[in-house]
Amino acid sequence: MLSAGTKAAGASGGRIAGVVSANAASIEAFGNAQFSKSDETASDDYGFAFMQKHKFDVKAMESAFRKLAKEDQGGGSDIMSSHPDSLSRAERMKARAGKA
Repeated sequence: MLSAGTKAAGASGGRIAGVVSANAASIEAFGNAQFSKSDETASDDYGFAFMQKHKFDVKAMESAFRKLAKEDQGGGSDIMSSHPDSLSRAERMKARAGKA
């Protein structure tokens, strides 16, 4: 849908069409990354619920994401990344574990 939208805008002519056409790949990559991030967040939630249901230590998710953050030099957010940054994921799991 995102690809079709950028192609349609690019084909419409005019100044905006030129901007859209010139940046179509970036627009699509940004849009796709945002969908992937929400998918990853949903996967984290599923994993947390699975661990909770089967009586695993849910705090292990926070620990795992903190280890990943160290591997990606702190886990800083990259707007074009397909995954949320690891440090934010660790903090989110810490908060969820505190409520469990």
